[in-house]
Amino acid sequence: MDTDFHFYGTGTAALNAGFNLKQANLIANAAEYVDFFNSDFWSNWNIKDNTNIVQAITYPQLTCQTIGAKMAVDYNSDLWNAFHFPPGNLSHSQASNINSYEWEQNFKSRLKIRSTASSLSNAEVPKLCRPYSVFALDMAKDSINKFRELNDGKNDLTTLINTYTGNSGNYSVDDREKLALILLGIRMHVFADTWAHQDFTGEASKNINGAGTLNSVYASEKDSNVLSLTDWTGTAWALHSDTDCAAAPAFIPGSSACRGHGQVGHFPDYSWLSYIYPAAWHPSNGYILRNNPTEYNEAWSWLSTVMASCLGIKTASSKVSDNPLKTNSNTGGQSQKLTIPADINDAICKKHTLDNTKLSAVFESEKTWQSTELGKKFKLNERWNNNKCVFTEPMYKSLGLIDGLAQTRYGNINVEANSTLHYMQLAADIHYKWCQKWAEEHPEFKWQPAAIKK
Repeated sequence: MDTDFHFYGTGTAALNAGFNLKQANLIANAAEYVDFFNSDFWSNWNIKDNTNIVQAITYPQLTCQTIGAKMAVDYNSDLWNAFHFPPGNLSHSQASNINSYEWEQNFKSRLKIRSTASSLSNAEVPKLCRPYSVFALDMAKDSINKFRELNDGKNDLTTLINTYTGNSGNYSVDDREKLALILLGIRMHVFADTWAHQDFTGEASKNINGAGTLNSVYASEKDSNVLSLTDWTGTAWALHSDTDCAAAPAFIPGSSACRGHGQVGHFPDYSWLSYIYPAAWHPSNGYILRNNPTEYNEAWSWLSTVMASCLGIKTASSKVSDNPLKTNSNTGGQSQKLTIPADINDAICKKHTLDNTKLSAVFESEKTWQSTELGKKFKLNERWNNNKCVFTEPMYKSLGLIDGLAQTRYGNINVEANSTLHYMQLAADIHYKWCQKWAEEHPEFKWQPAAIKK
């Protein structure tokens, strides 16, 4: 998914679930920032209260990695699975039939396991990211639990954080709601990505992520059901600048260029797009058709369902396609049928022309989201990413960066205690430590997230 859905999709789903605008804005910003909390911040951190250093972090927990000299040191590729491509191609166990929420059985019943080519190893088969997966459900339920625990004033905050991270210490955290909302935003990014990133993995694997030697990937500008090549735009490798149609080079030997959905470019991230590609994992070496509008409608619906559960709001969920969600905080806990607003569906489905010379389609999509009844409530000056993915020093300062970014891995970054960046790092650490525990409890997925050094 791209900035349009991660910010406006998540934010409107949060409003729809019953959060107020201030809360929804923080959830949306945190969800979007998962794609920007990258190697720029890969340095030694000092959390400072005025002039006093209250916590030193040698290995900050980031949520995204970019190619650069700083990330060449201590590179941790497990971030891709933990925050963007969680493994999911195994069934829910029979032992999981006890449901905590009324929507849970519906969610589990929607999981479709992919049959894969014989060339995939036993360790690769479970790695395909899938919507409605065991990981997605467990994370959604843990998100609800942690949101409620963090907001429960009866729980000691330091004790909770120590439990979540497996560490001991004083984190100088005093805004439990802010931390809870940022953590929820990060989790909703991962949750949403299980729809957009389905059938790929965050590991470097040509067996899973490959899309043909010549990037044989096509998307229709007209009718997605008519596979006429004259109507279809394909991906192409862009050597220098990124474009709507750019993709990673397919001709490089090995799997180094086959991490995530790079082989099919941005196509999985565009909600309005349907596309075909020769999935390397496919058992018959055939093309598969991805219908993003359907997937993104389901994603928006389930984000709203889970976030409503964080607030203790019940939702009578039948088929998501029939009742993608509508609720508010004045339900008194009563079960109700939910519906997706028509303009949200329009924002998801409205087509935007792909440009093979620059990135532009996602910014056009954002304009459509901004025109929806819920989307127009969000103000540009309250969005962290308010300059088309270019972050300035004033913006970094507003997030809590004191002296600017360090130029090297071994430089120092000073961050205000209780600032947005402080809580973003802490929330990311909470999520990653949960991923490690989840992987230990589910060895069948063959995933062992690397331990982050202290």
